[in-house]
Amino acid sequence: AVAAAFAEIWEDPVMRDGQREYVKPRVKAFVMAQTRAALASDPSEDGWSGALKAAVMSYSVNIPATTDKLFMQAFSDPRWKGMSCKDRFGFAMGHMVIGSHIATWPHRYEGIVKPIESLFGVDIPALSELRDIAGQSAPPVDDPTLWTTTAVQKFLISKGYDLGPVGADGLFGPKTKAAVGQFQTASGIPPTGVVDAATKTVITAARTSP
Repeated sequence: AVAAAFAEIWEDPVMRDGQREYVKPRVKAFVMAQTRAALASDPSEDGWSGALKAAVMSYSVNIPATTDKLFMQAFSDPRWKGMSCKDRFGFAMGHMVIGSHIATWPHRYEGIVKPIESLFGVDIPALSELRDIAGQSAPPVDDPTLWTTTAVQKFLISKGYDLGPVGADGLFGPKTKAAVGQFQTASGIPPTGVVDAATKTVITAARTSP
């Protein structure tokens, strides 16, 4: 009788709407600041944009810091801005679901497919498609010679950054760190001053562009 009474309560659309409004801000609270800001750069909450936000929130509830790191890797990729909302969804999920190497995350993805498709009217990629997307979107294999301090300094100098009178001396000092930070800011990624994965991706794109 109790179960039947609860079932009848949640058949009421008003009750479902109320529960949704109660849960929504609490779920969003799990999304870390930089991912929240990145998602807010697209104000739409419908279609593929809404589907992406819902998926990221689902993973944020599970492991906020890992979700934040992996989503921001996708968002910081120089290819992101030129993608359609549909392609962004697949690209981000490829990074997160496949790139995390967390055994439970593919199962989580399969669990959220139908609700997201139903709520947002989209046909999201199957898990097998995500694996293909992740493989195609992986950054080029690093050539270690490109990432020595001297090589990075020469790149920065070629782009007009001031490393002082010594120039490319092979020492990662304050001027080199400041120049890396300035380059990151100009590229729209967090200015950490460290040549991390996102920075390498942007440098690689800059080296190969005409």
